[in-house]
Amino acid sequence: MTKVVEQELYCTICGATKDIPLCCGKEMELDGSILFCSSCGREIKAPRHCGKEMVLRDKVVDLKEEIFGKL
Repeated sequence: MTKVVEQELYCTICGATKDIPLCCGKEMELDGSILFCSSCGREIKAPRHCGKEMVLRDKVVDLKEEIFGKL
């Protein structure tokens, strides 16, 4: 199989999703309610949606579909 597990920010109320912000060329990490960059130490508050902080969840991406589905 050509699948990979990635993470995304997820609203537990409405199901909206958002990509994890990048810093120093890589995804920031979530620690409680703070996103931080492990390279430079920059910190930002976790995004909010529907009045509540978004949480991390795993998503499975089918690489075959992602690459060849666009041809």
